[in-house]
Amino acid sequence: MNRGGCRRQGGFTLLEILVAFIVLAVVGGSLLQLFQGGMRNVAYSAEYSRAALLARSRLAELEAYPGLLPGEDEGAFDEHYRWRLVVTPYEDPLGEAGGVTGIELVHAELSILWDEADTARQFTVDTLLLSTTPPEPEG
Repeated sequence: MNRGGCRRQGGFTLLEILVAFIVLAVVGGSLLQLFQGGMRNVAYSAEYSRAALLARSRLAELEAYPGLLPGEDEGAFDEHYRWRLVVTPYEDPLGEAGGVTGIELVHAELSILWDEADTARQFTVDTLLLSTTPPEPEG
């Protein structure tokens, strides 16, 4: 028997709905930031991968030249990526003479440079390359 009282109807109160919206906004905002960070990292990864491929390509070109001399050089692949090369003579830590065979090693430092959102980016490769020198005439 119901004594004139109201029965509570099932449903959500305004306060419960507001709390649900606040929780949804906080979680949704966090997920959006996480997604944006992931997309930014994918873009950075793609740029560094392209820089690595360009460096490999440039090093393959350098290996084709038999008389690589010490010095500095720079150039551009396109309007976005540039390269800078510094070649120095390699000094063997054991002090062994390399000029006897006519083959010498040179230290090459190749940097791939590009700008991304007002930030200078750089990918650098250090390697040793063969530099064949013509044999000196005996006499």
